Amino acid sequence: MELLPAVKELPPVRGKGAPTQKLIIPMTAHAKPGVPARDRPGRAPPMPQDVNSGGKVQRVPRLEGENDYLEDDPVWLKDKADTFMSQGNYNDAYTAYTKALTEFSNARAFCNRALCNMYLGKLEACIEDCSHGLRILEHKFKVPPGNCPPPRDPEDERLKARGLVRRGVAHLWLGDFQRAEEDFRTALDECAEHGLDRDEREAVQADLTRIHKAVEACAKKRAVDKVFRNVSNADELEQNRVVNQYDECFNIENGENAVVCANRSFCKLQMGDLSGCLEDAEISMKKLGQWPVARNAPKRPERPTRLDPPTLEDHTFRNPHKKKEEDEKDWLMKHSGSGQTDTSQLPPIPPDFEWMKDMTDKNDDSWIAVRKKLTREQIESIRAKIGKLQEALYTRNLEEIDAAVKIAGEQNAKHDGPSNEAIRQAIDYRRKLEEYYDEEAQKLEEKKKTLDKEFENANAEQDLSIDAERTAPGCFQRAHPVEKTRRRLFVKCKLREAKACELKADTESAIKCLRSVLKVEPKNKDAESRLAILEATSKALVDKKNEVLANENASTDAESATETESTDKKKKNTSVSDEKPQAASPSTEMERAANDCSADNSTEKKKKRKTHVTSVDNESDDEESDDEEDQKPKNISINDTQTLIATGTKYLEKGEFDSAHQLFVHVLRKGTFVEPDSTKNTSSDIENQTARVRVLLNACMCLQKTKRAKDLLGLCAEALTEVEKMKNAWNADGSLDLSENKEMRTKLFRFEAACLTRRSWAHNQLNNAAAGTRDAKAVQEILRQVK
Repeated sequence: MELLPAVKELPPVRGKGAPTQKLIIPMTAHAKPGVPARDRPGRAPPMPQDVNSGGKVQRVPRLEGENDYLEDDPVWLKDKADTFMSQGNYNDAYTAYTKALTEFSNARAFCNRALCNMYLGKLEACIEDCSHGLRILEHKFKVPPGNCPPPRDPEDERLKARGLVRRGVAHLWLGDFQRAEEDFRTALDECAEHGLDRDEREAVQADLTRIHKAVEACAKKRAVDKVFRNVSNADELEQNRVVNQYDECFNIENGENAVVCANRSFCKLQMGDLSGCLEDAEISMKKLGQWPVARNAPKRPERPTRLDPPTLEDHTFRNPHKKKEEDEKDWLMKHSGSGQTDTSQLPPIPPDFEWMKDMTDKNDDSWIAVRKKLTREQIESIRAKIGKLQEALYTRNLEEIDAAVKIAGEQNAKHDGPSNEAIRQAIDYRRKLEEYYDEEAQKLEEKKKTLDKEFENANAEQDLSIDAERTAPGCFQRAHPVEKTRRRLFVKCKLREAKACELKADTESAIKCLRSVLKVEPKNKDAESRLAILEATSKALVDKKNEVLANENASTDAESATETESTDKKKKNTSVSDEKPQAASPSTEMERAANDCSADNSTEKKKKRKTHVTSVDNESDDEESDDEEDQKPKNISINDTQTLIATGTKYLEKGEFDSAHQLFVHVLRKGTFVEPDSTKNTSSDIENQTARVRVLLNACMCLQKTKRAKDLLGLCAEALTEVEKMKNAWNADGSLDLSENKEMRTKLFRFEAACLTRRSWAHNQLNNAAAGTRDAKAVQEILRQVK
């Protein structure tokens, strides 16, 4: 009987009696949804945040060695910020550094963020970040009491040096020369060995020297500026040798200070040296374009590998696991059977070997040549000499390496120094180091040539223009303090240059300078108002030239039509041809008109040539009088004068006192006013007759608002003269006494009181209290009469 095995119970078939179970496979959720896919190459785009959980996702713990950089990983954030820095994207770099520092405090991140602040113009924040980074390094270097200090990391030394230099630059740009000098000096003293290389030390030392010169130049400049402000005219400027003192101040920094040169240009303008003013303004523009501003983004530091010196061979140490070569065997040869018992009669062998008894042979005449063994003292001596050669390589100084190699060669000849292989390694490293230095010198020379070329082609107007296209990443923005200072100095120099050109009757150059100012500062009121006046003057000159040419053409046609009459006229005037003047050319007419329309505060008086003409007949006298009428500059009409006065009043109401003053002065020079007439005593007539006095008083108000006390004294004197002229005109013929017209009497008294009040203020500003008090009492007396 065959027995069958027991049948095992099989599990029930799914779906037939067994409960159906749903298999759920959980998916791994990303730690921080919302990270752009471009920042995580090779990974799928993140899913949107969970609305039900309020956008908060549980952090997935990372395993050790996991290479998944999240957006809150400080290492990943710092690397990302470094990339932004190298691209010139300082705002994003600042944000990334800030997020990295919220996760982990790191000295390198603080120093790099300080560099971002420096490029963004946040100099106080730059100083603060540098101080935070340096405090972290000092805490790291601090050794507990009783412990030996560990060797410092060269990278930390370099970081400390960079933090000190960056903080010193920020102090320097803020004008704090003392703290800048302290930071630079600390960087040289404490970080000179590993923190700064040779070129960097030279650059920091050069900057330190320039700081010392700048401190001396600034102190002298402040003293000269004080003298310049207290001087009122050109004679006093020359007497006090202000220009010579500016020359001394300019030479302290070897002619590199654009601010001193700009002040010297202004001083020469006040003295009337227009050519010197233009020359100094051009030098200032050149120096301004050479200021050390950011022209490119900072590069990532490169670590050269071939500068690392090799480890020299130590032949006193033999590796037991290394296979010996043929020339490294411990024994050379054996000798036996000759009956020799003395080594002097044995065959010669190399100096590295010696004859010894062969203990493996029972005969007494058995010898073996084995390699000599060094004693402990010899091994220590050789290793010390190899260490000195190694230290010479670490200095990376070619002269020290040459001296060490020479000494090692002498020691090797005596078999008491480095081996031939060690000397060969030192020589090879010295050759590579020399090639590296040559390449670095060549790169530095090319960089210097590029920088010199940039300085040569520097154009401050193009760099500072508001519509300038700055394609290179990393340039300073317009809100940077350095850029603001450059713009302010550029505008001042260009305005002074325009004034000098205007005084030299070079209207086109003056207009060009003012347009350059408006390119840099489109809302500059001084340039706008002066440009409008010069353009109107230039247009008048062009119209005058066209009129002269038209008159010449008309006269030519008339002469050709009446040829006979002109021939008789030439015969008639032959006897007096030497005495009669020639007609002025168009260029001469333009020069005379330009001289008449020149600046208001001109210090150079043009000498005009005068020709005396002997009258022959009535016709020549009429021609001469016509020429004189043509040469007189055309004044502004009464309607245009009233329009300009209204425009100046609007400037005055807006608080734009400089623009209003320039407009009022131009109206006083070229405007047309109604002469005083006592027979016309209506309100409108009185208003028209007192227009010139009102313009003078408004100009005085502009000078008072702009704190120009010296100029105010002269203008007040002119206004008082005009008031006195009005009084005399109304009492000249006795037809109407001034006291009988209350309206005119009140206006003139009020004008006189206002003028004396402003003159009293000017005297007090100039420390002339006696004159100020005298004018104040006169004002009180006038107001008492008015009441």
